[in-house]
Amino acid sequence: MSTAAYRTVTYATAGTYDVLLTVTNAAGTESMTQEDLITIGTTPPATIDLTTELGSLDVIVVAPSDPSIDSWSWNFGDGTSATGSTAMHTYQTSGTYTIALTTTNECGSNTAQVEVTILTAPTATFSSSALSICPGETVVLQADETEGVTYNWDIPGGDPGSSTEAMVMTSFTLAGSYDVSLTATNAAGTTTSTQTIIVNPLPVADFSFEVNGLTVTFTNFSENANNYTWQFPDTENTEENPVFTFPGVGSYDAVLIVENDCGTDMRTMTVVLEGTIPNVNFTVENNEGCDAITVSFFSDTDNADEILWSFPGGTPSTSTDPKPIVTYAEPGEYTVTLSATNAFGTNAITQENIVVIFEPISAQVTYDLDVTTATFTANTTGVTNFTWTFPDGSTSMEAEPSYTFPGNGVYTVTYNYSGPCGTGTSTVEVEIAGELPVVNITLDQDKGCAPFVVTFTDQSSNTPESWNWSFPGGDPEMATGSTATVTYENAGTYSISLEVTNAYGTSTMDMTDVVEVLNAPNAPSFTSETMDDINFDFAVTDPVSDWVYRWDFGDGTTASGTAASHMYTEDGTYDVVLIAVNDCGEASTTEIVVAVITSTQTPVWAVGLQLAPNPTPEVLFISAQSWPGSGSLHYRLLNALGQEMNNGLWMVGAGNWRQTLDMSRLPAGTYWLQLGWNNELWTQKVIKQ
Repeated sequence: MSTAAYRTVTYATAGTYDVLLTVTNAAGTESMTQEDLITIGTTPPATIDLTTELGSLDVIVVAPSDPSIDSWSWNFGDGTSATGSTAMHTYQTSGTYTIALTTTNECGSNTAQVEVTILTAPTATFSSSALSICPGETVVLQADETEGVTYNWDIPGGDPGSSTEAMVMTSFTLAGSYDVSLTATNAAGTTTSTQTIIVNPLPVADFSFEVNGLTVTFTNFSENANNYTWQFPDTENTEENPVFTFPGVGSYDAVLIVENDCGTDMRTMTVVLEGTIPNVNFTVENNEGCDAITVSFFSDTDNADEILWSFPGGTPSTSTDPKPIVTYAEPGEYTVTLSATNAFGTNAITQENIVVIFEPISAQVTYDLDVTTATFTANTTGVTNFTWTFPDGSTSMEAEPSYTFPGNGVYTVTYNYSGPCGTGTSTVEVEIAGELPVVNITLDQDKGCAPFVVTFTDQSSNTPESWNWSFPGGDPEMATGSTATVTYENAGTYSISLEVTNAYGTSTMDMTDVVEVLNAPNAPSFTSETMDDINFDFAVTDPVSDWVYRWDFGDGTTASGTAASHMYTEDGTYDVVLIAVNDCGEASTTEIVVAVITSTQTPVWAVGLQLAPNPTPEVLFISAQSWPGSGSLHYRLLNALGQEMNNGLWMVGAGNWRQTLDMSRLPAGTYWLQLGWNNELWTQKVIKQ
């Protein structure tokens, strides 16, 4: 409603509206109505009608065909879109997608969404770690694994032969061709794929042979092999069908090893070659001498078709005569070989150094000197026995002996020798002339306090080899080596000596009063005196002039000097410490003193107390008169060192009473009896006889 001539009206709800206008003046009123004058629109509706089938990639979507909708926009959730009230779409792969519809008109837009699951039958694809394998070899079969898919393997001849896992490891025992299939299943269907796995065979070795004398022909019957290795005596052969000549009669192992990519196999057969080879031997006469000799040889051979002699260095050098005569002109040792052959093979005998022509005997001695050690060599001819004799009488039968001389000097070494052609003696003089050590000793320190540790170092020249130290009064007193560490426990002045030896001899150095050792103070002793157990006089016993003495009286006060006086202001037991100090350290002694300050004002309750007898030989009697009340009376008995010797409680009553204190077991001396009553303390001196 409005009474204005002009009016703006807002409609909140869509629909068609009438407008009524009433005009009034002084003459009267008139009204006018216009029906359906105002039409108010709304945003378009957005709903999705989805059609899809299991196993299909296609979907059909339908939107409302309301006339208020100006446009339709589809988004299929896989990056594709469409327009129109109806759309058809084909997805590329299975999956779950969100389909969105947006409708638009002049009043705005609306959006609707629907989720669709596209599921097609799975593709049964798989991979194999190998398609060509050997028996027993493991092959890995792996399906292209997808969620929601089940798998069923069929593996003829495999171990295992089936499986429902996405991955399976299997192996095959027998060679052959095997079709392995995988069936993949989901809610949309089933598919199957197949791959062929070839299991290659293992090799099998086999052969036969034919003997012809010592020659054997081998025939190979092996299967599935591509490489062959034959093993015969002292040789190998890689031919497929070899022919081999054996060295003679006897039994031999012939071995065939075959292989392929899957492995190896071996076959061994024994080849027996029967027959008799020659029996060979020979004898010799006149086969040793000192000059050119003529030697007679005699064959002792059976069952031979032919023989052959070999005489290296002789004339002739070879012969087929069963009794040859051979001349040897030069000194030396000669080897002879006789071989014999028949149809079954060859046999031979060799006698090494069977012929010997000795050289004329001679010897020349030389030596190589290394400091004091000489290595001797004898250049000889014709020598078979020898003996070296050295200056100390020792001998050697080594070809090149070594001998170490004791030091500088001229020494004679003798070489006695003999052989088939004579005897002889050769001598050589060896002069040793080297520099002796020049002794030089250093110390890391030469003066200090006991225990004083000193390290001695030898810096001698001319290559020292051994050391002998002497340290009288030290620990150790003897030492070896280029350095020595010695501890001196006691004060004093000490000397040392050192013998230094090299290959040429020994040098000595003595060092007198080279080490000075001082002592740290011993624990001091002191005396204490007091007349009243409050004032004490302390004094060092046998003070040392160059020592410093410090006192600690145990109550926070100190003093210095060989004597000191001190007054204590409170009862108590005090540790009195005396410290003696010098350049090597300090030492201390502690004594205990007891300060007892007798009460200057006697408590009221102690006025009537008596201690008797005092001094006492055994028992002390404590008597009271006019005691003020009943209760516990505390008592303590202290010795002169402040040590508690006895304590306890006496139950006493008002008036007069008497207590006893047994001191019979205590040593004679000064004691202090302390009595405590109503938080007051009373102390009296007691003398024990």
